Amino acid sequence: MKKTNLLAAVILFIVIIFQPSELYPQNDKDSTQKSIFDNVYDAISLGVVVRFGSELQSERISGNNGFEFRAVRLRVGGEISEDAGYFIQTSFIGSPILLDARIYFQLSPGQFLDAGVFKAPFSREVLISTSDIDFVDRSVVTRLAPNRQLGVQFRGNLPGTAINFNAGVFNGNRFSNEGNDNNKMMYVSRVSYTPKLPGNKNSFEIALNFAYSEDKSVDIPGISNSFEGKRILFGSDTRLVFNNFLFTAEMIFGNFEPVGNSNFKPKSYQVTAGYKFNEKIEVLIRKQEFNSDTFSPWINQNILGVNYIINDYSQIQFNYVVPENSQFDEHLLLLNAQIAFKGKDLFIVD
Repeated sequence: MKKTNLLAAVILFIVIIFQPSELYPQNDKDSTQKSIFDNVYDAISLGVVVRFGSELQSERISGNNGFEFRAVRLRVGGEISEDAGYFIQTSFIGSPILLDARIYFQLSPGQFLDAGVFKAPFSREVLISTSDIDFVDRSVVTRLAPNRQLGVQFRGNLPGTAINFNAGVFNGNRFSNEGNDNNKMMYVSRVSYTPKLPGNKNSFEIALNFAYSEDKSVDIPGISNSFEGKRILFGSDTRLVFNNFLFTAEMIFGNFEPVGNSNFKPKSYQVTAGYKFNEKIEVLIRKQEFNSDTFSPWINQNILGVNYIINDYSQIQFNYVVPENSQFDEHLLLLNAQIAFKGKDLFIVD
C-alpha cells in the first residue's frame, strides 16, 4: 500500500507540474526570475532504471537459483532556479522505498550546499550510479562505506585546479524515519584529483576518503546489525579510462572500538582491469576481498565480467565469480539485463 501511495503521489506531482502555466497567474509576467511553470524542462526531468537478472550456482550455500529484479527505480530532478535544484529517487522493490531526496543550492560558481538523504562522499564504488557499475553487483569493498545518509554537505572545486572536495555532517545511521540513533554525528570528507586527459572519452580520478562517527545502533554489512561504539574509516580509490583500457582500484581500512568488546580493524579492497574490444563488447577481471577481522566470513573472490553494450541506454552483463580456493560447485554465474535513462540534468550520483 505504501508503494502504491508513493507512486500515485509522484504521478500527481508530475501532472501538476505539466499543467499549462496559465493556470498559475503571476503578478509580474515581465519578471526575470525563472518560473518553474514556464521552464518545465529545467524544473523536472525524469529517469528510469530497470535491472533484471539471474543468479545460478551448482550447489547453493545460501539463497536460491532463479530470476529477480535487481533494481526498479524512478528518478525525478531538475533546477527550479539558476542556483537551486533537487533530486528524488524511489525504489519499487526492497526497502527503503525512498533512496534519495536531495535539495541543493549553488553558493558561488562551482560551490554547492546539499541537504537531505543521499550518498555520503566516501568510496567511488558507492558513488557511481547503479546503472554505471562495471559488474552486475558492486564490489564487496563497499561494505565498510557509509553509503546513503541523512545530513548536509558542502562540495565544490578549488578554482583554477583539478581538485574537488566534499565535506559533510550526517546522522550516521543511514536513513531512518526515527532520526539519529544518538546525539552524535558522522563526519565524512573526500578530496579528489581529476586532471583533464587528451581525448573526449579518457578520464582519470584519484581520491582520499575519511569518516568518523560514534554510534549507538548502526547496521554495518558484514560487521554487525547493531554496532555501538566508535568507527573510523580511511579509504582511497582511483579510476583510469584511457582509449579502450580501464583500470580501477580501491581500498578501505577501518578502526572499530565497540562498547564492551575488543577493538578490531576490518579492511576491504578491489582491483579491476578491463578492455573494450569495440563499441559493443567489454571484458573485465576483478580481484576483491573483504576481511571483517571478526568471526564473520572472509570474502575473497575473482570475477570475470563480459558486458554487451546494446546502446547508450541498455546493456547485458555476464559475471563468473570464483571464490578463492573453491570447488566448481561453489562458482557463481550472475546475469543482468538493464535499461537506464537518466534524463536531462540528473547529474547527481545515485
